[in-house]
Amino acid sequence: MHQRTIRFWLTCLVIGCVLPAALGSVFLFTISYQQQRTILERNTIATARALMQAIDAELFGVQSALQVLASSQRLASGDLFSFYRKASEALPNMGGNYIVVTDSTGQQRLNTLKPFGDPLPQLPLSAKLRRVFENGQPAISDFFAAADIGQSAITLEVPVFSNGKVIYSLAMGILPIALTIFCAGKTFRLIGSPRFSIAAARSRHARTSRNNMSAEKHPPASCEPQRS
Repeated sequence: MHQRTIRFWLTCLVIGCVLPAALGSVFLFTISYQQQRTILERNTIATARALMQAIDAELFGVQSALQVLASSQRLASGDLFSFYRKASEALPNMGGNYIVVTDSTGQQRLNTLKPFGDPLPQLPLSAKLRRVFENGQPAISDFFAAADIGQSAITLEVPVFSNGKVIYSLAMGILPIALTIFCAGKTFRLIGSPRFSIAAARSRHARTSRNNMSAEKHPPASCEPQRS
């Protein structure tokens, strides 16, 4: 009968001590990984829901401000030039990038992206715009390719009434950059950073653009000493 050596028994002892610990570590690691993944998924869903609620609330606030602007007597009376100046002044504080007034034929009557009096396009009435004129109710679009500005945008449309009849649609466009900055800021706020809004995001983006344009027009003076 073959006799077991001391090395054999020492090996068995080591395996007997190490293997249960290794198996236990793998089991605990697997449980911890699954728990962390569940927590991460739950937090991600909660953040996404909070972000959507924040965007909805912000858009509702923008829509309310737009309805106040739509009640202007200048607009109802057809004084588009005075309303153009008022809308241009109010726009930076409203969270949008541009304001458009459209009549029931799809003809734009003013667009703050262009100087007042410039020729403006007549676009086919979308289903959303048609509902504004037919039902007299505000509407919010999804992102779409706005042909008049050459890029995607979300628009909020509210009716303009005169003598109980919808005469114009007052629309505000929000470009993706404003929503992107707003979403980033709101996400940081969810982990304790200061409040962001679409209006503030748009304002910061406008300031950055102006600073960049100023730097291009007025480059810094050279530090190289002049030669005599």
